[in-house]
Order: sequence, then structure tokens, then C-alpha cells
Amino acid sequence: MKKTTSLLLALVLVLMFALPSFAVSADPAASATLGQVVHTEYYSDGSYSEIVITEGLSSSETTRGTQTKSGTKGSTFYNANGVQLWRVEITGTFTYDGSTATCTNVTKATFIYDSAWKVTAESCSKSGNKAMGSFTVKRYTLLVPVQTENVSLTLTCSASGTLS
Repeated sequence: MKKTTSLLLALVLVLMFALPSFAVSADPAASATLGQVVHTEYYSDGSYSEIVITEGLSSSETTRGTQTKSGTKGSTFYNANGVQLWRVEITGTFTYDGSTATCTNVTKATFIYDSAWKVTAESCSKSGNKAMGSFTVKRYTLLVPVQTENVSLTLTCSASGTLS
């Protein structure tokens, strides 16, 4: 009986270590550094925010020279030690054909990494070749707001498919 149990345990351990394991982050902030940092703002207390554009999916020509592209523009707020406190972002999907570009869809997302911060307002919209988002994020101490950050993000697609 002891040999059977030992053999079974050894087999389970061998299988457990033989199987590959994968880790996938659903948090875009983890991959935000893969994008292009387009603006960094520093604050007097040493904290700072970075705005990053990350290109998403691109498709080949769909109909008569029209192509599709998606991208994300996000703002991540860090404390003076470089620790992420929160992130807000918009993701836009665009069609473009060399002479015009149009935003066909926009979504927004928020990520809070420090419980003192709360998103108190958020909205997104699209117009022409622009995907836009607006966010208000507040830091609370003893239920009293002590810091407010307003973030407006606009992701634009050019007629040639360049995101800015």
C-alpha cells in the first residue's frame, strides 16, 4: 500500500513539473511599457503620470483599400517611488483608406491599484477620426477627497493609419 501511494505521489509530481505553465496578464498596465510614451508630467510631490499609446490589431485591406486598426491611449499615475496607483484608458477602432479615417468604436477602462483612489466620473465618445475619454480620479483620506486628477484622452487616427 505504501509503495502504491509513493508511486502515485511521484507520478503526480512528475506530471505537475512536466506540464508547461503560462501566465497572461489581463491588465493592460502590465504591457503599457511596450507602447510609445507620448507625454510624462511630473508633480511637486514627486509623483508623475505617463500617457502611452499602444497599437492593437491591424487588419489587411478589407474593402476597396479600407483598412482597420485599433489602439489604446492610457494614462498611468505613479507615486514618487514609481509605484502604479491607477490607470485610465480608451481603446479606439478605426477604418482608414489613405484619404480619410473614421473612428468606428471606442471603449474605456479603469484600473485602481491603491484603494485610497476612486474613479468618480468617466465617459467616452467618438467623433470623426477621434476616440475620446474623460475621467475624474480622486484620492480619499478618512472618506474625505484630498486630491483630484482630471484626465482627458484623445486618440486620433490619420488617413494613413498613424495613431497619435
